[in-house]
Amino acid sequence: MSTEQPDDGNSYLWFVAAGLALYCVVLTAVTGDIGFDGDDWWVLACPYWSSFPDSLLLYVRKFLRPVEGLYWISLFELFGFNKVVFHLCSLLLLAGSSVLMGVSLDRAFPSRRDWVSIAVLLSFFLPTVSCLTYMLFTDNSRLSMLLFWTSVLAFQRWAQKSLTWSGLALPTVLYVCSFLTYEASSFLLFVVPLLVWPVHRGCSGQPSHRTFLVRLCVGILVAFAAALAVRFAFLNGGAVGHSYLFPPFELLWSYLALLPFYLLAPFTSMSADRWALLVGLLVVVGTAGLLLFSSVGRSKRQVTTEGRFEPGSQRYLVVLGGGILVLGMLPYQLAGYGSFTPPLVETLMAKCGLMPEGDLSWFNFNWSSRIYSSASFGLAILLASGLSGWRSQSLRLVGKAAAVVVIGFMAVFHAGLSVDWREAAEIRNDLVRSLVSQVPEVKAGTNFVFLDIRCSHKRAEVIRQENGLRELVGMLYADHTLGAWHVNPHAYRRSDDLSRQAVAMPSGFLSRGQRQNEPAPHESLLLFKKSGRELVLLDRISAKDGSVPAGIAWRGVEHLTSNFARIEGWSRAIKPKARLSRIALRSGLISTLQLRWLKSTVASFRGRKYVVVREALRRHVFKARLPRVGAHLWLVSP
Repeated sequence: MSTEQPDDGNSYLWFVAAGLALYCVVLTAVTGDIGFDGDDWWVLACPYWSSFPDSLLLYVRKFLRPVEGLYWISLFELFGFNKVVFHLCSLLLLAGSSVLMGVSLDRAFPSRRDWVSIAVLLSFFLPTVSCLTYMLFTDNSRLSMLLFWTSVLAFQRWAQKSLTWSGLALPTVLYVCSFLTYEASSFLLFVVPLLVWPVHRGCSGQPSHRTFLVRLCVGILVAFAAALAVRFAFLNGGAVGHSYLFPPFELLWSYLALLPFYLLAPFTSMSADRWALLVGLLVVVGTAGLLLFSSVGRSKRQVTTEGRFEPGSQRYLVVLGGGILVLGMLPYQLAGYGSFTPPLVETLMAKCGLMPEGDLSWFNFNWSSRIYSSASFGLAILLASGLSGWRSQSLRLVGKAAAVVVIGFMAVFHAGLSVDWREAAEIRNDLVRSLVSQVPEVKAGTNFVFLDIRCSHKRAEVIRQENGLRELVGMLYADHTLGAWHVNPHAYRRSDDLSRQAVAMPSGFLSRGQRQNEPAPHESLLLFKKSGRELVLLDRISAKDGSVPAGIAWRGVEHLTSNFARIEGWSRAIKPKARLSRIALRSGLISTLQLRWLKSTVASFRGRKYVVVREALRRHVFKARLPRVGAHLWLVSP
């Protein structure tokens, strides 16, 4: 096997880093402000209500992940609800993780620059990870991988320089930070020897191989034990518990079997947006230039494909990529992701055509591919090995051309998702506007109940289940005491299975997310149902009207009624210095929801957009209590 070193070091990786950074900036500009959704409101509620460092302490107590909390809270303190900045940081985190992986691979296998280049670009553009950059709440997986690859570089530097026991402190600390940020990288520590061993072999004057391996293995075990000790001693076992000691075989094979459907998506659902196509063309040109640049000045060499398990051989690289792939999925499998209803196997069978009516919850490009967030780096290594690991010069050229085409399609797919997310943001903002137009303010302790609010638009999510609803409503109305709950008209499981149903009973209303002994009182309810791009305030719902066929278990009551007396009058709710404006305007909440000041309540009853307000005033008894006085109101322009 050739061990020829490149003459110009890893300068080609600077080209990769610059190209990915430029792509991140361009895509952020093309995407614009797509707002926040779901778990994002969970994340941002802590710094919204509390100042630093109290917000960080609150976040750690609530979510048990201190590093991600520091990252998100710092960004919020600097930029508020600025989704453009958050989106750019999401992209840069993924780009940084990919580049750091490339640096570590280049240190271990300096003669495989084509393979490294392709692996870096694939680890960024694979649809299983690139699609997640549009969602703030998935940043923790990218930050975790960034810290993990930094720890790998620290281990490699230790192998090159000191090999002392004290030298293991830095990589250990970095790995523990990665582990405590998000669990996806937790088991990847055990592939580190495959990345550090080649570095040690290439150094002269080092201690014996036995001494090196003993110290490295002890360091890895100490790092893993330290991460577990911190998690269980100080963080109450972490944010996510384990469902299995060893994952069931069904999860092992179904995770792998679903992957090809994700990989085929860029070729089966290509975007026709001109900006996405332009971005994809630029990526193709840049990738071709990179592969040409990485080959300049090098003598022709033979890629080893023989059976010897040597660093840099195809077998070695396949084991490395396969190890990252399997160990990257393992934390999700141990936590039981995909084993609960609806199971991942059902999604797989539906995609294979074996269950036409099967649930597709585990195949989408807005959250479910997160189970591959760390495994995708191993997948990128495997695919790069297949595209670049040919002995024939002509086949290597074909492999490079194929890599350029594949990466180009993936880039178009990734950029095309921005169109879906922009349109989804417009729908979400319309829903919020319709809510505020009907309910400008409410009394403390009001509980909003939303029927069938969960919706998606093409490949983007508009409202994702009930996640973050309560936090959004609380911030919008500047009131901690408000509740917001979701009712799915059709239960996830059988109609007689109450595990995911809401419950209506004489003592009140219970939904997922509420404490079982604290139902929402009937007199505190306001009921809404999504109709197109608006939320409609309902008088009542019952077991017989068909509005919630299986979403509510009726126990001793036959209907739920909106209490319109909970809605405050215009003049009392909206004042020039109302508490709603103080935090909301300064933080950018009103801006990101595309709301604005409307100078008069009289004007709010004019125009097609405000029909729902006019109808509400006609129908409900509280209309007599709303004086027509000049005031400020959160509403939208026609």
